[in-house]
Amino acid sequence: MKTDRIFVLLLVVMLPMSGCFDDGVGDAEATEDSTGTTVINNYYNNTSAETNHQQPTYFSSGGFEYASWYEYGVNPYGGLNESHPLNPNNGGTSATFYEANEYNLSVCNSRGGFHYGNTTTGYTFNGQTTGRQVSVPDPKYRPVCTIELATINTTPGEALIIHQWSKFYLETVCEGVEETSNIDTGSDGIIAGGSALNCTHSLYYDMNYQYSDEMVLWSVMYSIQPTVVV
Repeated sequence: MKTDRIFVLLLVVMLPMSGCFDDGVGDAEATEDSTGTTVINNYYNNTSAETNHQQPTYFSSGGFEYASWYEYGVNPYGGLNESHPLNPNNGGTSATFYEANEYNLSVCNSRGGFHYGNTTTGYTFNGQTTGRQVSVPDPKYRPVCTIELATINTTPGEALIIHQWSKFYLETVCEGVEETSNIDTGSDGIIAGGSALNCTHSLYYDMNYQYSDEMVLWSVMYSIQPTVVV
């Protein structure tokens, strides 16, 4: 009789506990489903963000050029030494060059340079327009020897952005109109003008005037970004 009572007592205790176990299993399954949904949503969100992000393409160029040019027998102030053929000791009329067009540009040209001419920065002598010049000092003038380093062409809807540059200045010509940016070295980024037009962007370096065979390093890193022309 005691054994029957113990069995009944166990049934009375076990029956209420069976409901607690069922609820616990249901909660665990709900939590698992909820966690799985959250992970999937985050995955798709991350994929969408990466797809919409576009990195620009960077272009780079550079090289070495002669840093200086000179004319044999002519000092930086236009003075002619006695060995120069135009010195009065050798039959010449003056020991000084006063005009830019008196210089011999053979060394300038042999080093890849040229006398960059235009009417706004040059001057007219005997009916001919000369190129850029520098005072050494006034009233004496010396021609500027320029090297063209690179040329970049853009069309309407393209913006030229220079991210890093050294040893050049930028000249932009858009449909015959010129714009010059007197930059030498930097890394902050410059947006060239003319993104709504057909433009040619030229990189130039003005050589120093001195007796030297030293070379100079120039470099540029740029990108061309699309724009909407309105």
